[in-house]
Amino acid sequence: MSKQFPKRIIRNAALCGVLASTVALPFTAFAQSDEGGFLMTLRLAERLISRDSSGPDTSTTNGVTNQAISDVSLRVSSETRTETLNFELGGGYRFVDGPSTDGINSEFTDPTLRLSYAQDAAASAISVSLFASRTDLDNTSTLNLARTADGTLDPDFADLTQDGGNRNRLRFDGTLSLRDDAPFGLTFGLQVDDISYDNLADTSTLTDYTYGRISAKARFDITEVMQANAGVHFSQTAGADTYDRYGIDAGLILTQPNGQITVDAAATDGDDGSQLHLSAARSFTLEDTTARFGLGLSRASTDDVFVTGTASFKHTFADDSPWGNFTASADRTLTREGRDDEDLVTSLSVATNYALTPVANLRLSAGFARSEDVATGDTVDLSQANLSMTYALTPDWTASAGIGMQSRDPSDETATESTSLSLGLARTFDLRR
Repeated sequence: MSKQFPKRIIRNAALCGVLASTVALPFTAFAQSDEGGFLMTLRLAERLISRDSSGPDTSTTNGVTNQAISDVSLRVSSETRTETLNFELGGGYRFVDGPSTDGINSEFTDPTLRLSYAQDAAASAISVSLFASRTDLDNTSTLNLARTADGTLDPDFADLTQDGGNRNRLRFDGTLSLRDDAPFGLTFGLQVDDISYDNLADTSTLTDYTYGRISAKARFDITEVMQANAGVHFSQTAGADTYDRYGIDAGLILTQPNGQITVDAAATDGDDGSQLHLSAARSFTLEDTTARFGLGLSRASTDDVFVTGTASFKHTFADDSPWGNFTASADRTLTREGRDDEDLVTSLSVATNYALTPVANLRLSAGFARSEDVATGDTVDLSQANLSMTYALTPDWTASAGIGMQSRDPSDETATESTSLSLGLARTFDLRR
């Protein structure tokens, strides 16, 4: 383990602690409120996972790895008319026997901490969130790990592998909006994201970095159905090298009876060149269906121009149908946020679930992502597919079984593929007030 790791974690934990303290007083007032509801959920789970991996001859994880993992998570949520508080703490203890272990090893794995708070007033709103995690890269699905809460991919997702090592993350997000009830309003944002790694393989390309961003945006309600936005931001990526970037963006939103039409433009400039983005999109909202389609152009710092776009679709079936919902999305984006590499990222995903019986449910999901380095043309393809079934033994006990397939295929080296089988049993305990 790097000797710099403890100092890095302590430094950034202190930073996130200071940022999180900005909501201490609202928490105190919120806890004393008698309005709204309170829910505390304790979840205990046992998972058995067997994974068969194949890849480059230099990989230490080729072969069959068997794991038994005991998970514990505690979630507390409370809500009033104007405030919402969520707290979640989780982790596991696992026994693992695999190609890179000497017999059966045991260890704590994947601790996580989430804290979020939101308050809405008549003319303003504030939301803050704090997230901390330590993830074993051998014990996760790469695409699932790479996706953030809003479904987007992390900047370093293409470099994530299953060749050992741990990923440590501390992230703080905060937004404050003012004059929400007026034709002119302001929104301020702050983001700090620190990612570090330890115990990596000698061939790993993963590097530590800290990403910070501050932004300010103005909203103009031109008419009841037309809104204009304009904003500025500054970001810094500090790792092996430090990059400062400045940006401006503007947009127009036209509200329709069944959705919105949006037009956006953005420009960034900094130590490593500039980017320009233009896009237009149309969204639809129907009784059981939501959809969004967009198309754009992006110019990279190399002066190359790329066609970009986005599409998403979600349909919820009727209550008397065994089908629950169906979701699909596609996205093609020129990105550089949080890293010095400039990448063209294409991603596809689809998921659906089917009720076999009133207590048994089947879920199918698949995803694909490609990252192409604009400067070198090197690509990394990630793909995965999962089929799982859950069975409610009682209202509190749930059994599950699943099979998953995953592949990582870089253009400059041998592909890594894995197949996993899993069995699980979980019990939840709820306390409501």
